[in-house]
Amino acid sequence: MEKAILLVDDDADDRMLFEEIYAELGYNKEQLMQLENGQEVVDFIAEKNAETLPALIILDHNMPKMTGEQTLRYLKSNPEYSNIPVVIYSTSIFGQFAEDCKELGAVLVLEKPGLYRDYNEMIAKVMSLVQ
Repeated sequence: MEKAILLVDDDADDRMLFEEIYAELGYNKEQLMQLENGQEVVDFIAEKNAETLPALIILDHNMPKMTGEQTLRYLKSNPEYSNIPVVIYSTSIFGQFAEDCKELGAVLVLEKPGLYRDYNEMIAKVMSLVQ
């Protein structure tokens, strides 16, 4: 069985668009799990074992309860989860923020695309991390 991908974004429209393009690119929608904030990630992964942890976590930065950066800090500070690749994406990425996230362990820091075709490229780039 393929390992799951975890998408965490408080914007339902962004999650729906990601899921739609993910499926169009030929990925199994059943493997795409979705949560709305970082606190849900903490609760979710606490119930998993090494075999059922996601292969990749994609975090929106601007979320309630725990931001993407706070969630990234949590994941990378915990030895059980620190090896899971984490991508941060947000509507606006500025230089120092991107550098900080990479220093914390994010494998990619991406700006949310404005165009549909750019979403295709972003998802393909993100998925190349787990293939």
